[in-house]
Amino acid sequence: MSNLPGAPLGPSDPTTPLPTSSATNPYGTPPTAPLPTSWATGTADSSTGYVQDRPVADAAPGTGYGYASAAETAYAAPYSSTPYGSPTAPQPYVTQPYVTQQAVRPTNQLAIIGFICSLAGVATGISVFVGIVLGHIALSQIRRDPNQEGRGFAVAALAIGYGLLALGVLFVLFWVVVLASVAGASSYG
Repeated sequence: MSNLPGAPLGPSDPTTPLPTSSATNPYGTPPTAPLPTSWATGTADSSTGYVQDRPVADAAPGTGYGYASAAETAYAAPYSSTPYGSPTAPQPYVTQPYVTQQAVRPTNQLAIIGFICSLAGVATGISVFVGIVLGHIALSQIRRDPNQEGRGFAVAALAIGYGLLALGVLFVLFWVVVLASVAGASSYG
């Protein structure tokens, strides 16, 4: 360091220690009280008042700030019980299985509408024809695009629609026969 005006104050030689008296040290004197025993995992040394069996950086003897010198760090006890850091077998790398999420296949909307129209044909009778037509269109779309679902809805729309259509035709034939028999019986009389 140089002693130029505006240069930081302090010794120009970095190896020269700073004065430690409270008059020249703006931070006061280093603490000299021992560490509380509640921090200790080991026992307190009665000669120094510092806790033993602690990491060197937490409580190093000879310094009041909890930092160790290079000489004390070199001879510090290792954290593990294995001497000289003996090698251990590496742990196997375990991977989680790769889970793929299946893509959601869209349901053909015409199949659903055809199914609803066929069911509504029970009450209305007319929507049966719409359900049959939409069921056929939905089946042809599902055959062309195998990524669509809804084949069950389309088949159900056709089955219900054709079933109701057959019942409707039988109902009409029944009344035609009944009316024809009534008209034939009354003309002979």
